[in-house]
Amino acid sequence: MTQYHKARMTRFIHDNASCHTSEETIAWLKKNEIKTFDHPPRSPDLNPIELIWGILKRRVYGFDTFDCLDTLRNKITKEWNALDQDTTNNCIYEVLYIRFMNSEDMYA
Repeated sequence: MTQYHKARMTRFIHDNASCHTSEETIAWLKKNEIKTFDHPPRSPDLNPIELIWGILKRRVYGFDTFDCLDTLRNKITKEWNALDQDTTNNCIYEVLYIRFMNSEDMYA
């Protein structure tokens, strides 16, 4: 990651969980010259994985009911495996290029 991120405008997006904001993590990010986006805690709209979880949730629970845990587990696995790269890329694009486009953090 270190060589890759230096060649591109890379930013680490995290959810401000304590493990992401610990002194050790912050020191590692600084040592490796990895910049982060400053955003408020509990802001799932700024994290691409949250958009993916939303898509997965709609696909899993959309029109189905589940009578046992195995049926639910199988449906989740099926829908997770059906997520394609375009869907993932679109979620990343939406957050990084649309929501952060006017952010000063994007260019800091």
